Amino acid sequence: MDSNFNRVLRVIKRHFFNELKNINSNEMIQDYKTAILIYCQEKYKNLPCYELISQTGPDHESTFEVRILINGDEYGRGKGKSKKDAEQQAAREAIIRMIENTYEEK
Repeated sequence: MDSNFNRVLRVIKRHFFNELKNINSNEMIQDYKTAILIYCQEKYKNLPCYELISQTGPDHESTFEVRILINGDEYGRGKGKSKKDAEQQAAREAIIRMIENTYEEK
């Protein structure tokens, strides 16, 4: 409460880096898209952008691949049986990348 976000994040990463890196959809974060949305709004004052890269397979069995852009830079990619699932995976990858980048800056 008495420190800034980045300092708190560094402390959390120092103690919980491996656990954060191994987060999956059944654990701590259930909605990666919401988590990354809130983070981007707070830190960058803008929203992440999801772009459809490809849709393969027949309509009833499609696989979607999307990427997430934050400030114009790609932070992650995801695949899924729906656009929403692919976006969740891309957001998860973006969160992991941000955690790793912040940990490396320490």
